[in-house]
Amino acid sequence: MTNPTSSSLPEGYPITSLLARNSLNMLCGAPFSGKTTLLAHEVSRYLRDGTLFGSQAPTDPAGTPFLARVGYVICDRIALDSLPIFPASIPIVGRRTSGPRALDSRLTTLQSLYEEFPEPRPQLLIVDGLQSIMPSGKIMDMVEVTRWCFDLGQWCQENDVTILGTASTPKVKPGEPTYALHDRICGSIAWALSMHLILVLDYADQRSDQEIAQARSERGSMRILYRLRHDHSSPPPLYYDFDSTGAFDPVATPDPPHTEAEWKLALIAMAEQHAGEAIRTAQIIEWAASLGVSRPTAERWIVEMTLTGRMERLSKGVYKWLDKPAPTC
Repeated sequence: MTNPTSSSLPEGYPITSLLARNSLNMLCGAPFSGKTTLLAHEVSRYLRDGTLFGSQAPTDPAGTPFLARVGYVICDRIALDSLPIFPASIPIVGRRTSGPRALDSRLTTLQSLYEEFPEPRPQLLIVDGLQSIMPSGKIMDMVEVTRWCFDLGQWCQENDVTILGTASTPKVKPGEPTYALHDRICGSIAWALSMHLILVLDYADQRSDQEIAQARSERGSMRILYRLRHDHSSPPPLYYDFDSTGAFDPVATPDPPHTEAEWKLALIAMAEQHAGEAIRTAQIIEWAASLGVSRPTAERWIVEMTLTGRMERLSKGVYKWLDKPAPTC
């Protein structure tokens, strides 16, 4: 496969079957829901096999995907060291307020950021925090948003660029009515009206503030990604879970057939049948799969049982069921 930084998507081809060329698109989700982590996962997969958010890049007669050059713009992130790992071939540009090539953050435009990329410049431009570089800053003003998105669309056509921006969504507490999916982007409804594709990242179930905080620290909550289009041909949602390394892992089944309490009790019962024996990780994952539980969730259960003293780690990938809760202080 050709180098993605130097290859070029042939004229007339879309980015993928879902992402139109020279279009405006938005990925939105609550803060810390994993938008940037998801982008890192999806971009890596796109460069590897041409798949992006469940859609496929066009291919040549031999089946080799035509890939667009990808670039990443950071508009509202201060700590670059907290950025998830993107493929090394992806150039990253961010706003800087100091240094020999400083960009005045008050004057930064998408054009000035785009010109920071080396030639040949990106065709698929991921803009983390798109709303933060809106010149007027009036993200709630329908007229202003409509006008700026129109200008962005013209800019995309002139420069052969497809934009995938990110934005936050309002926090919705359990028990409260949720916003319609197309109305989740913070600001005016004009954001949704101006987008070709809206990607909405959410927890697969509603959670309290305390549960969300715990999920952030444990990286342990399944996510659902809605894919919305204006032509009523929206594909079904995708589901992701964090794997043991903290990266997103697509899962086929959105929900186990049992509640969390039910599958945990069932998994404990299976482990009790092998008390005192050496139990391998693969066995536990197989038991979990029979209950409709994903591999990442099963791996977190192993960690939980080990930390609470109910299971002992004998060696890498080998455990023994003890059923002796850890002593409390």
